[in-house]
Amino acid sequence: MDAESIISEKHMLNFMKLIGKYERHLADRPGIDPQAVYAYTNMLRTALDLSKRLPHRKPSPEEMTRRAKEILEMEYGVKR
Repeated sequence: MDAESIISEKHMLNFMKLIGKYERHLADRPGIDPQAVYAYTNMLRTALDLSKRLPHRKPSPEEMTRRAKEILEMEYGVKR
């Protein structure tokens, strides 16, 4: 694995931790925080895009389906 791949993987892991923090924030809030929902949705979309660019780290089909469902629900209110 080259240095660039290691750095990219490290950034992706840190990004996924940040997404987890937003998930906990949204779960703990009694109401809807539109700014946090917007940020969370954009982070999910970015994570999907980044995961496509990392050839050595591909999410499972189940993970991709879960992320897509979250984006649909958060962005468009569609529950599947």
